[in-house]
Amino acid sequence: MSHAEKLIRSTLPISQIIVKLNGEHPSLMLGDYNPYNTSEEQLFKVFYHGKTDDTWITYEPRQPIKIKDRGCIDVLCDDLETLLNSESEQLDKFSVKFCICEDEEEEEGLMRLQKVYDRIGSMFKKINSKLVSLAVDNINQVRELHVCFNSRALNIEFEFIYDRYETPAITFRDILEFEQMKLIKSLCVRFKVDNISIDDLRAIKKTAISFENECVVVLYNSQGFNIDEEGLNELFGPPLDKFNDLTCRSLFDGVECDIYDTEIVIQQMKCFRLSNEYNNDDKIGSGLQVLMTDLILRNILQHVGLTTILALRRVSWGVLNCIDRIKPDLKIEVLVIQMRSIDFLIIEVLDESKHNKHSYQTAHNEWYNMLCENGDLLSLRDNLHPIYEFYYFANATRFDADAEPNASPVLTKRWTRKELCEWFERRANFSNDLRRNLVNQRSPIENLKLTLPLFGDTWHYFEFDPMIPTYTEFLELEEKIRHCELCQETENKHRNEFRKLLQKYRWNFECESDLIKQESYVQRVDVFIKYFGDNLKSIGHKIQVKELNMQACNQNTVMHVLPYLDTRVLRSISIQIPVQKETKVPCDWIEPLEINEICELEQWKNARMLEIEHVINTTGMKHLGHFSEADVKLTRMTTEGILCLKAEFLLSNNFEKFKASFETSDIDESIYETEYLGLPFRRPINPRTNQPSIWYFKYPGTDDYLHILYYEMRKRIVFTRVKASSVPMNLVA
Repeated sequence: MSHAEKLIRSTLPISQIIVKLNGEHPSLMLGDYNPYNTSEEQLFKVFYHGKTDDTWITYEPRQPIKIKDRGCIDVLCDDLETLLNSESEQLDKFSVKFCICEDEEEEEGLMRLQKVYDRIGSMFKKINSKLVSLAVDNINQVRELHVCFNSRALNIEFEFIYDRYETPAITFRDILEFEQMKLIKSLCVRFKVDNISIDDLRAIKKTAISFENECVVVLYNSQGFNIDEEGLNELFGPPLDKFNDLTCRSLFDGVECDIYDTEIVIQQMKCFRLSNEYNNDDKIGSGLQVLMTDLILRNILQHVGLTTILALRRVSWGVLNCIDRIKPDLKIEVLVIQMRSIDFLIIEVLDESKHNKHSYQTAHNEWYNMLCENGDLLSLRDNLHPIYEFYYFANATRFDADAEPNASPVLTKRWTRKELCEWFERRANFSNDLRRNLVNQRSPIENLKLTLPLFGDTWHYFEFDPMIPTYTEFLELEEKIRHCELCQETENKHRNEFRKLLQKYRWNFECESDLIKQESYVQRVDVFIKYFGDNLKSIGHKIQVKELNMQACNQNTVMHVLPYLDTRVLRSISIQIPVQKETKVPCDWIEPLEINEICELEQWKNARMLEIEHVINTTGMKHLGHFSEADVKLTRMTTEGILCLKAEFLLSNNFEKFKASFETSDIDESIYETEYLGLPFRRPINPRTNQPSIWYFKYPGTDDYLHILYYEMRKRIVFTRVKASSVPMNLVA
């Protein structure tokens, strides 16, 4: 075990190792690697100190370890080698960082760096890491180091500390010519440059195109770049996107150029997106011509998922048309539609092959009206941009307040109508992806989930400053006829509590004209539900979904979705109330769910599992008797209804469990008479103990029994199919 491990005493696996060389106090940083949080704050930091031959190893709050007669870099290298040899699993990240301190000579620091690399090069075992990042002084270090790592699935990055190279283009070419570079997954090389010319960029682009795998070159100049615009247009094409500190350019050859204030990033990608302006199949080489062959592309598409298919659609018009002819299965596993607020929608698609998530968001009319310059407002409610048009955002998008109009309504940049229209047009190319995905989907979707904005005591549409003229209003409570027994006993205790909460959280509680009424909420939700239902209907065939999990305001919400699902595939229906679980909302907010139309659908009749949070307004128990598992709440339960359920379940071959609670009932002592359920196996002497009455009824022709629990005080009944081994001995025939 290394000295570092002894000090930190962590039982957690180490997936990231960072060697940090910064003067006379080098360190090892150990811990778990999180690609979404690259901060070093969560890592264990072990320091190696010593100006003499002795070394102190420190890690707060432990007592330091003293190593006699050995320099600090040698001790660090010993620990590093021990760690790398002991890690049997693949590391997520290994990196070596370097910087010169003010009181340190440059050559002395570089000698320490070379010592670390000499030790890595002398190791018998190759380092197994997915991501490698190394600070290097010259190309010789690159040549010696790249063979020290297992090349399979390797993403490697070299950052040149100084400008000790011929030119970035020549050095980049020389690195790519190393034999083992052909085996890696991706390569990134970073250079610090004083200046760069169009000829240099042209040479880098030419080299990048010739490389078989993904590669990136990053050029950094703290003073910025001054490059001829015409030369960039000729080399990479006009800008696709032009924001404050970024200009993105891309041509059909698969090389993208991003120009920042102090950085130029040139990257070659396997699958890439083209500007429609330059998507000209006449210019495409033999590589893409292969992709336009139906037989070859069909074989490729059988082995890839949604991520790759969406990328291939944007390679060229020829490839896109070929994909449309083949109509590949998109292999969508989960489809989630989140209505975060009345005018804010997110759609997430999880594919089956790589579990990649694709997000779509709506545009908000109020936001974009604010973003435009005065007198030049952009209306999204026209034919070009309907109210619920979806725009695609890649997972890795880093929203910039001045670069992405949807990032926040509180922006410093004002967009002209032309700029916003161009921004929308680029992203509107993705607006049909969702419908196209569902049209081509042939394998069943495991789960379709629809969520609505939640009711709650502190609920509002956007959590922005009240000065923003968007929906910050709370729902206004309205008087209803229905009241629970608690409200009748406590003089509307629920309502009074809720009004106090509103007054506490609302900044303008007394301004009743600003309140959005509950009916308005339902109407706005229905607008979206109808829009979504119309899209499902337009697909032309029933969508194969195994599980439907949706929130609903009323029967209308369900009827816009359920009829368009494939009856042969759908097995589970779950309908929830859009209410925060921890919130005390008044009981009369939640109206009973009518199911008179829903229960006539074939989807309902063929489903096997049912869960409904709403109180169901029905007395026809026959509509519930075919489910193998169900958990429902009823406005009313009758003795006849119990007998109906008992008869249905005893005739069913696949019944397992049915749970129902109810608000009122006509159940009385007659249920214990012979013509109803008869004498129970057990009946509590005092019903207020919340103990159930229990019955057992034998299934004809089997050893199974129907087990019934009736809770008189709790107004609850449970039917369960059980084996004979679970039945009291004196009842078994």
